[in-house]
Amino acid sequence: MKPRSRKNIHPVLSDVKHLRDVKVREFLKNEEVKSFAPEHGIIGKEFIVQESKLRFLKKSLLWSTLGLFLIGIFFGWYLWDLKDRSLVAAYAIYDNLRSAGAQLSSFEPEAAGKSIDQAQAAADSLYNRANIFSFVPILSQIPETISKVVKLTATVGDINETLKQLKSSGLGIVLSDNGDVLELLKRLRDDISTVSNLAGDVRNVVSGAGGISAENLAQYVDFNLKANKATEGLDALINMLSQPEDVHLLAVFENPSEIRPGGGFIGSYADITVNKGHVKDINVDDIYLPDKFLDLNIVPPKQLQGMTGTWGARDANWFFSFPDSAKKIIQFIEESSVYEDPGIKFQGVIAMNVKVVQDILQVTGPIELPEYKLTLNDKNFLEEVQYQVEAGRGKISGQNSKKILKFILPKLIEKLSSLSDSDKRLLGEDINYRLNNKDIKFYFKDQKLQNVVELLGFSSESYDMASNWSGDYLAVVNANVAGGKTDAFMNQQVQLASKIDERGFITDNLKIARTHNGQNQKQSWYRVANINFLKVFTLPGSRLTALAGNTLKAVVPLVNYKSVKYLTDPDLAAVESTEQRLKEFNAYSYEEDGKTVFGTWFNIAAGKSKELNWTYQSARRVDLTPGAKFQFVLDKQSGVDYSFDYIVEAPNGYKWAETDDFIYHYKTDNIPSRLTIDLTLQKS
Repeated sequence: MKPRSRKNIHPVLSDVKHLRDVKVREFLKNEEVKSFAPEHGIIGKEFIVQESKLRFLKKSLLWSTLGLFLIGIFFGWYLWDLKDRSLVAAYAIYDNLRSAGAQLSSFEPEAAGKSIDQAQAAADSLYNRANIFSFVPILSQIPETISKVVKLTATVGDINETLKQLKSSGLGIVLSDNGDVLELLKRLRDDISTVSNLAGDVRNVVSGAGGISAENLAQYVDFNLKANKATEGLDALINMLSQPEDVHLLAVFENPSEIRPGGGFIGSYADITVNKGHVKDINVDDIYLPDKFLDLNIVPPKQLQGMTGTWGARDANWFFSFPDSAKKIIQFIEESSVYEDPGIKFQGVIAMNVKVVQDILQVTGPIELPEYKLTLNDKNFLEEVQYQVEAGRGKISGQNSKKILKFILPKLIEKLSSLSDSDKRLLGEDINYRLNNKDIKFYFKDQKLQNVVELLGFSSESYDMASNWSGDYLAVVNANVAGGKTDAFMNQQVQLASKIDERGFITDNLKIARTHNGQNQKQSWYRVANINFLKVFTLPGSRLTALAGNTLKAVVPLVNYKSVKYLTDPDLAAVESTEQRLKEFNAYSYEEDGKTVFGTWFNIAAGKSKELNWTYQSARRVDLTPGAKFQFVLDKQSGVDYSFDYIVEAPNGYKWAETDDFIYHYKTDNIPSRLTIDLTLQKS
């Protein structure tokens, strides 16, 4: 065989003849390579090494891709699992925080503690699982957002601890110089502001991801408004308490034995001087003292004109909505020369009744009054003090009949300052109950501070109905007018049967039963007839159609106000100018607090029982759209406890979702300060 010519065989090609890689062939065909290789002595093995590297890179790329794929699957699964866990945790955190918020709003930090702990545990667990994504830039927002939820729950816990401290030791801090109530209030304000900001950040992230419903958004807006009110109110309180000059607060002591629309008759009061968060002085006196030095002659409410010629602080608790009464009490006392001459102005009112003192005595134990040869406890306090005021030593000698209170107060403060921690907690629970039962009420001139009081439910104002509100409303309001102290022995029962017709109008049948149990009491002021002007607050525009059981009574004024120069109070005139005499029922109607009010006399002799029956029809229509909400609201009168029985009948063709029946029935022997019943209409 003829050998091949060497000039036809390139030396490099002989070393790479087994190469199969197309890219290498293409590389070798390159003209520059052909000229470069022989000149520089490149041998074929170097190209084999290059090919091996390429194969290694391909395998590495393959395994890397597979690894990334597996990691992607893991992260995807982890992210999906986190999503499911996040939903479960989010609901748990939301429900627990909402529950805690309601309990904190009611000033019940002990009850809120469990809900907060559960929310914190859920948030911590969620963060621990999500923290792995902090190293992935595109997913780092997940742990960042959850960390804010963790901080939010922790801050709510801090708020709870501060409220606990205020509740258990707040009174002691205020009454002594041990501790700083201002620091506690500042801490509370800052924590509430932090929670509001964190909640806003979380809401923005969740909302941006489309994970927030309209309902939840509305709840957040409501929460944010409340948080803003709370911080503004705390700022106002801190500012007031931080002033270098003395701040005066008015404490009024109501006697529910002689009930009035805003609470009990105000027999005595105290000027509380506060300086930098601590009580500097408490001066207790008879309410008749400032009235004695009130130079204004003001026409009293019509129902009082038969027992007094002028209106003063003693009778100013005449409006059912306590802020209106409180404003009037402050006005009369500030206009008295006792306080007008030294230029003393009161920044707010704290009203409390005898039940609060009885609770305190139950915790502190009895107090000794050697000046009166008395030992007072929670059982005999009302009876003994009432006796000293009406017929005791002070009354006989012509001294201040309420002087006994000046002896009682320092002894009570001394007892309170030495309470054990467990007794402080017990007293805190009692005070909280009284706050929620309208036995303690607050009013402040500063509207921002008043907003907080209203937010907490401690202002005892009447319910404000929105224009699109669908429901029914009731308040039964008594006023003892020269009926002794008989309300201490009055028993009251209220029954309301409501029917909604096919057009959405409500017909209410209201029965009020009262029994006078004072017939066997030793003191005469308990045995006299209970003289009561009773008002029923209803939906605006309601029309009275029937009334039975009331008393015929004519009030003869002690003064001819037309012939004597008397001033007319504009707030009282605003109500009385709407008065309409309902002759056929021997009753009256008024417009007050945005409600239509029916009034009549309902007097009961000792040892007797009577029933007052009303029938009235609403002018507002109930929303009859299937699924529409119906709300019933009952506002309790401060100082009056009674049983309540409520039945509401749905229109024909409808039923209540809550009972799966056309009847809803509610009954209780212990109504809260405001009873709210939410129902849902459905087609039957």
